Amino acid sequence: MAFLAAVLAGAAGWGAEPATNGPLAGDDDLVKALQKVVIEGAAKGDRPTVHLAIFSGKAARARVVAADAQGISVLVEDNKIPMAWKDVASADLAGLVLAFASSGADFLAFIRYCSKENLPDLAEKARLLALEKGITLEPQAQAALTLLSGKPRPTPAAVPAAANAARPGGVP
Repeated sequence: MAFLAAVLAGAAGWGAEPATNGPLAGDDDLVKALQKVVIEGAAKGDRPTVHLAIFSGKAARARVVAADAQGISVLVEDNKIPMAWKDVASADLAGLVLAFASSGADFLAFIRYCSKENLPDLAEKARLLALEKGITLEPQAQAALTLLSGKPRPTPAAVPAAANAARPGGVP
């Protein structure tokens, strides 16, 4: 749970520094799918606190109170602030998506986006957060993560076998 708390609080690096990048680039359908994760989560009543670049690019701790096709509304020190999607930096949207992600499809869409945009650290954090929430992404995420790293990642079951194979006689 410590990792989940760190991600939701922004301690994992998303939005921790002033965001200078623009909105998510790349595949428009994939970006819309990521925004949909946030919109649906807000519609269910989820109200996570995240770090967003709101004030002249400076990160502020904000509670998401609403989201729709035009953007999000957040509370910062009891002030409701609307933000259009075009004003949400990619690092901030990544934190939003991971705060709201609740299904394998949510995490998989995010990992696929990371794969297309060459963001291996965010993809790995998403994979670990999904596992922490009890969501198994293998083998779907395996393909996207392999594209990122250029080499296959071992599955959890394959790790002990590989470790034992390295020992003489395969005995621990």
